[in-house]
Amino acid sequence: MASVTRLVGDLTTAEDAIQEAMLADRAVAQIDGPAAGLAILDALRDDPGLARWPQLHLALADLLRRLGRAGEAGEAYRSALDPPLSTAERAFVEGRLGQL
Repeated sequence: MASVTRLVGDLTTAEDAIQEAMLADRAVAQIDGPAAGLAILDALRDDPGLARWPQLHLALADLLRRLGRAGEAGEAYRSALDPPLSTAERAFVEGRLGQL
């Protein structure tokens, strides 16, 4: 039981760290511009375990869109559609794709 508790704690810590990095990204992007925020998310982008997080792809897409990198933003928006999304989330992402 202790190993399960430890594993859950480790997962929670890792998830918290990812969420903190994404919050930091948003703050940095507001202050220093989208390129600075993108630099933070680039460290998370290549982690295959994060592919299930549509929020990561949405944050990447938003910053790439703001930088005028429409092709890459479109890829990130499409990646956000892979995991199951609510109807409202899917409509939002599809709307953003339509704006590119």
